[in-house]
Amino acid sequence: MLPRSARLWTWRPGLLPVYLLHREVLAAYPYRSACPKSIWRNLISSARNEIVFAGYTNYFLWLEHPNLAKVLKRKAEQGCKIRFLIGDPDSEVTRRREEVENVPLTVSTRIRITLSEIE
Repeated sequence: MLPRSARLWTWRPGLLPVYLLHREVLAAYPYRSACPKSIWRNLISSARNEIVFAGYTNYFLWLEHPNLAKVLKRKAEQGCKIRFLIGDPDSEVTRRREEVENVPLTVSTRIRITLSEIE
């Protein structure tokens, strides 16, 4: 489980419900790209024990944080556990998603870019 300071959630626009104000949700964004890059940078740089990236491609990380591979390597060398949960580039789910998106930079390509970055 991620430490409290390293959790990031997305939520629909508007104010957080009162019952969440004293919970582990520290900020809410309607979608990932609405979250400031500085938040990601601070969460990654302040993590000491564990970092988990759970996204189907996690492709945005390499675009928005060009030195991320070096940062994660240094974190791992310092004992921080780094995990990526990503989709299977050869799965039927990925192929169907590519049909839906119908863009030149395919889902499987974005997954493979992440795989190459973390090798």
